Amino acid sequence: MLKISLRYLFGQRSPTANNDSSKETISISSRGDGSIDFRARWPSQPLELASSNRHPNFIGRGRIIDSEWISDGLLQQWVSMCDATHGTTCQNAAFSQIFAFNCPNILIDTWHMSLKPGTPGDRYVALSYVWGRTTNLRTVKANAKMLQEIGSLQRPDILSTIPRTVRDAIALIAALDMRYLWVDALCIIQDDDEVAFDQINKMAMIYAKASLTIIATGGEDANWGLRGMRGISGPRNTLQKVIKLSNGSQIIQRKYIDLRNSTWNSRGWTFQENIFSARRIIFGNEKVEWECLCDTWYEDTLEAKKDPVLQIWTYDGSRYRRKKAALFLLSWPDLYQYQELARDYSRTNLTYPEDVYDAFVGITIPLARAFKGGFNYGLPEMFFDIALLWQPDGNMKRRAASKPGKEANRLPSWSWMGWHGEIHAWSWHQGTDYIKSSPTGSCCAPWHRTTQLVEWHIMEWPNNKRLISNNWNRHRDLCVTDGSEMPPGWTRHLYIHDDGYSDSFPEYQVPRYFFTIQSAPGVNFWYPIPIGELESEPFIRQPSPLLTCHAQRTWLCLGENFKQNRYPCFFLRSTIGIWAGMIRLHSNDDLQFEPGASEIPMKQLRCELVAISRGYCHNKAPMPHELDEWNSEERPKYSELYEWYNVLWIAWENGIAYRKGLGRVQREIWEAQPVEWIDLILG
Repeated sequence: MLKISLRYLFGQRSPTANNDSSKETISISSRGDGSIDFRARWPSQPLELASSNRHPNFIGRGRIIDSEWISDGLLQQWVSMCDATHGTTCQNAAFSQIFAFNCPNILIDTWHMSLKPGTPGDRYVALSYVWGRTTNLRTVKANAKMLQEIGSLQRPDILSTIPRTVRDAIALIAALDMRYLWVDALCIIQDDDEVAFDQINKMAMIYAKASLTIIATGGEDANWGLRGMRGISGPRNTLQKVIKLSNGSQIIQRKYIDLRNSTWNSRGWTFQENIFSARRIIFGNEKVEWECLCDTWYEDTLEAKKDPVLQIWTYDGSRYRRKKAALFLLSWPDLYQYQELARDYSRTNLTYPEDVYDAFVGITIPLARAFKGGFNYGLPEMFFDIALLWQPDGNMKRRAASKPGKEANRLPSWSWMGWHGEIHAWSWHQGTDYIKSSPTGSCCAPWHRTTQLVEWHIMEWPNNKRLISNNWNRHRDLCVTDGSEMPPGWTRHLYIHDDGYSDSFPEYQVPRYFFTIQSAPGVNFWYPIPIGELESEPFIRQPSPLLTCHAQRTWLCLGENFKQNRYPCFFLRSTIGIWAGMIRLHSNDDLQFEPGASEIPMKQLRCELVAISRGYCHNKAPMPHELDEWNSEERPKYSELYEWYNVLWIAWENGIAYRKGLGRVQREIWEAQPVEWIDLILG
């Protein structure tokens, strides 16, 4: 076997004596039968030996692509290959069990170039794209009937108002020998609040049931188009780097669509579309790719099973989607996985900030089957005391309505949805103490506990209040006590301390038992929790932005900025300077001094605080990531437990309190303050 090692300088990089990283090694092996074996590692993009029609034993998989046009028939080939080799695996069959949904209300008939009512059995393709701030044709009450007339979408006055991406998608559907297309702007009657509410709530279902999703990641808005389809759209402009060897062989440098850093991936509306779309044709600025639940195929390589070596250069979107989609198939509430989902969504952006609820509600509705009581503005009601303890992972801004007339529906300050910015990864970790082990990899926080202090009610106008059933930890003591009656369906098991878990618990809290339930196979719980009814339809209720409770209130002073971190984090002190706790603000805008200042004079800024729950942690515990004050020299460590009250810093406006920050006040300090009970309305 002949082995050749090449040192090759690629692009414009210049080698230097002290920068050997500019030189890359390509290894080529030649077998006695004349075939060539090629494998290259490249730090930024992999290399591939181009295929050759002249040599039947040539194993190159690379494809030389046209700089302007996608190869004719390639997209149809990908659809056919998935149909033939993957069967129903890539048809989201699992979601059919949880989504009682037949079809969208309206579809685009690309054969008749008009809208039509959706009917059960219609196979349709969905389009996922970025609206941007372009003025697009939208279906409204006034034009809905006209747009159902055959040929209406071809009328010059109508066609000129359809953005390029939508027009290209309509033409592509016909080229793929398909008929129906779903596009949100045209298939939802935008000014019919009742219909729009219903269809927006079903957005996840619409994409889950689509036979294919076209994803347009190129450009900043809907006028970019699906470039590179000969006879359908305009040309693209892609540059493929090719290395020519002396024997006539060619090596290509592969290039992938940078999905993670695309405008499309950063948008709030496309978040659920990304998770639920099983089969996708992805159009980037320069290239096109196929991704389904079984395979990922690229324009510049011949189709083959996934190569684990090549995956070191790629973002495996299907793996990410499978992990996220698995949450919706669970029969039990996995708060750990939901927290990751909410955090990922909090990173996204919206053209209209008030859309933050609508763009996420399609996700929470199917989850309400497992999360008993459902969700209110992204907070699971069964974990409500925990969910209110979300923290920012950077400076946040209040979301303000940008559309006329929307200010009346102001987003609540008590929910992370009311703020623009990322929520902290460990915000709800203390609420996962019910999980012993699970197939999802979710784990518990054994040292940190939260207990209820107040009863929360949702205010439903005009004068109706509904109690939030915030009862996830009702049976927490069952893991350490004998003889207590268990809820129906649960089985108690003796816990043998040989798996390492007991070392993670304080001595007084080491469990004696763990629990299982037949409806959650493979999951072990430290105590029984409420389990939803999976066979029932999730109840969809209008969100309510006002909370009320009877709570304790007092005032403390804002002290030093002790973290100097991505987010403003301050000690709380009494009026005579005694350390009382900490507060993490959500926005620098709430401070009356420069964000870089390390401290402010005592008594300059008093914080009005209300207690919403209690918590404790063993003082010998490993450092909890969510307790900012843990290493402070002033934090009391003399007792076995560090105990505190979880508090909100609030400000009032027209009789309604609004959240400004979340913190903790040491229990002894809080109970020594002149507290008063108030009827709190939180908006």
